[in-house]
Amino acid sequence: MASTTGPDLTSAKEAVERLQDDSCIITRGDGTPVWNQTTGKTEYGGASIIYSAASLGEDGRSLADQAGTGGRCSISYPSNAQASYRTEGGRQVLDEVPEAKIPVDGPLVREGDILTVVSSRRDPQLVGQAFRVSRVVEKTFAISRRIVLEKQ
Repeated sequence: MASTTGPDLTSAKEAVERLQDDSCIITRGDGTPVWNQTTGKTEYGGASIIYSAASLGEDGRSLADQAGTGGRCSISYPSNAQASYRTEGGRQVLDEVPEAKIPVDGPLVREGDILTVVSSRRDPQLVGQAFRVSRVVEKTFAISRRIVLEKQ
């Protein structure tokens, strides 16, 4: 039987959310892939907004970034033991796997959703970049929602 009590992670969650000072919007298409000849990329039609400045946490608090341009998030390229490699030109090349973190009580994100960076306080080159959600990490004692991304 699962325990109904445990450590209070509120202060850790608040500290992590203060570090999520990028902003992003997450959209979900209707699943219909459409080839965009202009960009040379597959896009998904009928997109609806899943996560934005209008999103609320479980307690009704706003999940918007400080400027109100999008939902709180942070983007990183972690270097860890789970790195993956691909063969390119007969050589092993490290695949950098981007990750995003949003508040743990934000809307449910699914594989295939598109995360677009709206603003970034520390890295302006991230602004406008779009990523496809390849996996959403669920875990015990989560203080933020970790989302594994693929560059669009």
